[in-house]
Amino acid sequence: MIGRLEILGICAMLILASRDTLCQELAVEPSVVRYREYDAARNNGMGYSDSTDASQLGWGESQILMDYLRLYRVTNDAYWLHKLCDHFDRMLTTMTDHDGDGYKGWQTDRYSVAHVDISHPEGNTARLVPTENPIRNIERAHAVTGH
Repeated sequence: MIGRLEILGICAMLILASRDTLCQELAVEPSVVRYREYDAARNNGMGYSDSTDASQLGWGESQILMDYLRLYRVTNDAYWLHKLCDHFDRMLTTMTDHDGDGYKGWQTDRYSVAHVDISHPEGNTARLVPTENPIRNIERAHAVTGH
């Protein structure tokens, strides 16, 4: 019966023996070229950075920014840092103070609205209480949230 130590030794030998082959198979340049093409085709290279919608920025643009950071780490090409900065600067221009509280941010109407009410049954302790009729209609959501 082969023990853990023997399995680790075999794995280490396989990794060392195949190291050069793995590096050849994982050539960076062809992947970078393909990603540049893909990136350029996605909203003319802007991704979702011109969106005012928090959900698009949070779920979509954040991944693009991470791609740029990873590409910089792999290629050491400052082009990807410039792309990251351009996108982030563009995102900052889309922030608004939609509720007039003095703080800018992004909003979205793509999430559930009014699924809970806050009640204060005893003292100052708040608790969340499920509502009977959650809002599912986007126009009603706009009326509740103001955006």
